[in-house]
Amino acid sequence: MNRVGHVITNAHVVKGCESIELRTASGNVPAKLVARDEKQDLAILLGEGAPPAIAPLRWNISQLSVGDKLYLYGFPGQRGSAGQPTFSQTKLAGLHGPSGEPQWLQLQSVAEQGNSGGPVLDDSGHVIAVISGRAETYRTPTSAGGKPTLVNTTDVGITLSALQDFLNRHQVTYYHSSSGLVGLAEPMLQRNASRFVVNVRCIQGHVYKS
Repeated sequence: MNRVGHVITNAHVVKGCESIELRTASGNVPAKLVARDEKQDLAILLGEGAPPAIAPLRWNISQLSVGDKLYLYGFPGQRGSAGQPTFSQTKLAGLHGPSGEPQWLQLQSVAEQGNSGGPVLDDSGHVIAVISGRAETYRTPTSAGGKPTLVNTTDVGITLSALQDFLNRHQVTYYHSSSGLVGLAEPMLQRNASRFVVNVRCIQGHVYKS
């Protein structure tokens, strides 16, 4: 979130919503859809009231390396439906998508349904990507009638360059700083993330999706 109240999530999270709510520490607040890009799977929401903190984006992203420890903070599963966040450790598995897609990076598969749209954090608590989903890679047999074999499964996150391009196109301000210099203890990372991550609730009639 930024100081105005803009929130980033995935386009697929808010698809078909009749209305949108943000579940915050001070209660549920209505939000409106500002912009949505299905190709990049990004959306911008605007909620009422200023957030307690701003999500810091990491500018020295080129210093990331495969194997770096990363974290997910979101609201998956039954805990997420009840508004209870989950903090999960993962690792950077690839700087591009499974087929070399420049708008994605790959992570070890730990995300669950409900993590979509949440931040991928480095060990300093800076956002380095937006979790989007899971990618599966298959090997196709050369023999006729053979079935494809699952080779690898990774989570995929939308890169900061794609996110920043999306924000710039819609004139949404954001904050970035250098990172990776000082790692924080996990309780501090979790506490900091809780101040700028909110639970997005998609309301379809009387059915809630989070």
